[in-house]
Amino acid sequence: MRVDKDDLDELWSYKDIERHIGFTHGSLRIMAYRGKLVKPDIYLNGRPRWLRSTVETWFRDRELKCIRARKLPSQPLMVELEE
Repeated sequence: MRVDKDDLDELWSYKDIERHIGFTHGSLRIMAYRGKLVKPDIYLNGRPRWLRSTVETWFRDRELKCIRARKLPSQPLMVELEE
């Protein structure tokens, strides 16, 4: 994939994905190792970078797959508090 100069500001690192999506760095690395993280759009100085749109599309699709597979609770879990 070719990345234009205008897109360089929109390239995300692992830290950017952590900050915007909420996964830990370790979780992202494991997902990448297992092939569950979207492939990087480009490597800069040997480091993977993703376009913001790539990450957002991947995350949205991932959430939909989890919902369809019923891996996410349809209702929030309720915890009763002791008084």
